[in-house]
Amino acid sequence: MKCTKHLCLPTYQIGDTVWLNNKHLKLDVPNRKLYQKRDGPFKITHQISPVNYRLKLLPQWKIHNVFHSSLLILHKETPLYGPQFTRPPLVLDQNEEIYEVEAILNHKEYRRKTHYLIKWKGYLQSENTWEPEENLKTAEHLLKRYKRSKNLD
Repeated sequence: MKCTKHLCLPTYQIGDTVWLNNKHLKLDVPNRKLYQKRDGPFKITHQISPVNYRLKLLPQWKIHNVFHSSLLILHKETPLYGPQFTRPPLVLDQNEEIYEVEAILNHKEYRRKTHYLIKWKGYLQSENTWEPEENLKTAEHLLKRYKRSKNLD
């Protein structure tokens, strides 16, 4: 803990994993109130100053990767609960990795193509991605149901 007269801030080491408070992040989610309050866990790669840390973020996140320590919470795994948020194994089809789609959340037009916001099965909401229709061959039934519900047919 690093304390001043008015405030105590936690200190972290390089290599620690932390949760990131997402209250200041611009998120593309339908309802922010129901969205999780923290994302991660992320690994600390550098200490920029006594209170600022660089994190190894997800590749699809297009944001600056330095955060104040007040936005970070140490991630702890306990023997009682085991590892948190374990990723499901990938399905291999003809040497190609296939991720399972849990839900289609939204759509938008981008470069004259419709892209869909995909929630991947077994992954956090922070790892949702925008995918073109041609990447959704394994989720045709979900795509048809989504199009029917939004009158896109």
